[in-house]
Amino acid sequence: MPLSGGVATIVANIPLLIKIELLGASLLGDRKMRGTSRRGNRFRVDIARLQELWRHGRLKPDHLKSGQVKLDAINRVFAMLKSGAPVRDLISVGVV
Repeated sequence: MPLSGGVATIVANIPLLIKIELLGASLLGDRKMRGTSRRGNRFRVDIARLQELWRHGRLKPDHLKSGQVKLDAINRVFAMLKSGAPVRDLISVGVV
């Protein structure tokens, strides 16, 4: 049974002329992709709270991600998701 749903959030200050491409089928099944930046609605509030949790040892960000890949490997990540593997990869536009 294929997985459906999910949201990929791009947290970055991507240069305005950088093009990001993906296959249309990647968004089928109620999947969403969104972007945010430091000017996002709750970014300042959320980051301050997350930093406080981290300082007190209550948030361990390294345990939240399963890996890190370059953007050109996004199809491999989608294939892993389709296979049912638990994936929480950090997608990097720059050098990994």
